Amino acid sequence: MEDSKKRFLGIKLNKKEVTKILKNKKLTSTLNRVLDKAGVEESCEKSLGVNLYKIACFKLQPFEVCEERRMIVVDYYMQGKLENNLKLTAALDYLKNIGKGEFVEEEFITTSGVGIVIKEETIKETTKEYVEENKDLDTFNMRNAILELKRALLWVEPRIIKQNLDKYMKENNIQFSKVKGKKSKLENKVKKEKFPLPHENPLNEPAILKKHLKETGGKVITRFPPEPNGFLHIGHGKAMTFNFGYAQEQNGLCYLRFDDTNPDKEKQEYIDSIIENVSWFGFKIYKITYTSDYYQNLYDYAIELIKKDLAYVCHQTSEEISLGRKNATNSPWRDRPIEESLKEFDLMTKGFYKEGEASLRLKMDMQNDNMCMRDLIAYRIKFKSHPRTGNKWCIYPSYDYSHCVIDSLENITHSLCTLEFQIRQKSYYWVLDALKLYKPIVWEYGRLNLTHTIMSKRKLQYLVKEKIVKGWNDPVMPTISGLRRKGFTSTAIKAFCKKIGVTRKDEGLISVLLLEQVLRTELNRDCDRKFAVLDPLKVIISNFGENETQVFEAPNHPRLDHGKRPLVMSNVIYIERSDFRLEDSKEYYGLAPNKEVTLKYAFNITCKDFVKDNEGNIVEIHCVADFEKKRVPMGKIHWISSSPKVPLLKAEVRLYDRLITIEDPSTVNDWHTVLNKNYLTVKNNCLIESSLQNIKTLDRFQFERLGYFVVDQDSTGDHLVFNKTVPLKQSKSKKSIN
Repeated sequence: MEDSKKRFLGIKLNKKEVTKILKNKKLTSTLNRVLDKAGVEESCEKSLGVNLYKIACFKLQPFEVCEERRMIVVDYYMQGKLENNLKLTAALDYLKNIGKGEFVEEEFITTSGVGIVIKEETIKETTKEYVEENKDLDTFNMRNAILELKRALLWVEPRIIKQNLDKYMKENNIQFSKVKGKKSKLENKVKKEKFPLPHENPLNEPAILKKHLKETGGKVITRFPPEPNGFLHIGHGKAMTFNFGYAQEQNGLCYLRFDDTNPDKEKQEYIDSIIENVSWFGFKIYKITYTSDYYQNLYDYAIELIKKDLAYVCHQTSEEISLGRKNATNSPWRDRPIEESLKEFDLMTKGFYKEGEASLRLKMDMQNDNMCMRDLIAYRIKFKSHPRTGNKWCIYPSYDYSHCVIDSLENITHSLCTLEFQIRQKSYYWVLDALKLYKPIVWEYGRLNLTHTIMSKRKLQYLVKEKIVKGWNDPVMPTISGLRRKGFTSTAIKAFCKKIGVTRKDEGLISVLLLEQVLRTELNRDCDRKFAVLDPLKVIISNFGENETQVFEAPNHPRLDHGKRPLVMSNVIYIERSDFRLEDSKEYYGLAPNKEVTLKYAFNITCKDFVKDNEGNIVEIHCVADFEKKRVPMGKIHWISSSPKVPLLKAEVRLYDRLITIEDPSTVNDWHTVLNKNYLTVKNNCLIESSLQNIKTLDRFQFERLGYFVVDQDSTGDHLVFNKTVPLKQSKSKKSIN
């Protein structure tokens, strides 16, 4: 008793509480077990002690279930995955809500906010945005501010929200209102951003808007405009889901438009893969268009801009142009006569100049603080054959010039793009104003950044070119094709994108574990269960007839009516090598000498002997069976067997680790140093159950006790290949997924 008292005082519980605990023998014993599990011997910080006591107070019947789940919470808490009171409370509430029902780890993780990290910059930016939008309202008070910021900053503790709110208001000399009245702006904003409808577009003159509405019938029209210089990645998945999804919600249309303005990097291979990926996502494409479809229109508009003295041909080098824009100094050719620029532009078009000797620049505002307003390049010379137009053109339009014009020509109502394009909004509208064209609503949102992931096309191309990965669709790649080959579904990726949402600020890094959780939930719901043994160890059952076989039935799915499959048993079976140890322990539920386990869906076996090879490796185990299952062992293991009519079925299994070894590769100077070139482990001679004989590419299964797997495209009739998609449970190490 005295030891417990000293220990409880050491974790900073007050004397009154300790006295109360010691009067309750069960609680005293439970708290000691929790502290043992947490590795707390004598003392710790008060916050840790209080939270461990909170876990110890959790109650659930029966006791065995409560104890097991309590220790799961201790593990997550001590690993820093339930790093604040909000997450810890949510975790305990989840256990309370499911009672003695099935514990689903992915649901527990999602409900408890595991893996969600909200950066300090995001908290500050959200606080600033809320205060600036609401400070003039009558409802701007402490209560409303905390409530609404808590909704916007889920999983951030209220004290941190209040600290940031107080600090910002003090630094900017802002006071709360003392009057009740108007409705707060953020109340609706945190739920969903509302865009103006096409007829509400405030950017256009009435005649231009009327013409647009007549041509479109007032429909919402968006576009997904990838550049065909590589394969789409998960970040494009978010953009696709937003652009196509918003149009679909509004019963509108969405173009798939290829921004093919750079013939140096574009390939038909990329175009084909993008079309395939969009179709795989299940999105309805209104039309497939290309920037090159509008080359003549763009050329004609360029002539118009020159004639309006809003564009000129410049002969500065790219280095001189960059320096001039940086220093806000005009090009020496900026004020050349209009006729001269028309003549020079014609010479550019006819191939008179070499690459880099001339460009067409927009005459914007060289003194503007926004660098994108300092005479951007509209056309440059490239003597490259274009995949679609061949050698018809030797001048090619820039993104800054072509993108806005084509948005207008295609009557796009909402031009949705990521935040890095926000600085270009001013130049976007400058071009359309100069040409008196219809102006879409432009809205920028935060791009997707995942932990342990790179999404720079340049870096992904490097991985492919240097053969660090096996192509764009290598399952370790974050490309849509790679994720698909690894076993991801389009529905899971779309569900993930909707889950993280779309906001007008940089959300920082999103944990890749969240993406895996969403997928795991879907696979757990839908996938049939099968047996596979990745590292086989032979077992001979001595009291099972040598020429006998027995067939057991196993459900294909534990909850859905997917029927049953036969499992053939003989006197020789194979189990996972990791399911046998020479030395037993309390935490180990596998097979050991003189220890009994249950073979799933069959009977019990007890190890009586084992055989080693010359190098001391165990190569064979001898067991006896308890066909009546007189006892109920703690351990249940899976197995594979065969018969003369049902031979062993072999397979190759590929296990993928993280390609990037750290969460945020942007924190290192050289990203090559955090590349895991040994990301792939190949298991040959794996054994799988006979019901898997007639499967096809991309069929997905749960291999019981091992994880979720998908049939790879390298499979043939006599050589099956599986890729591991995700483990059954989230890995304790963020660096590894196996």
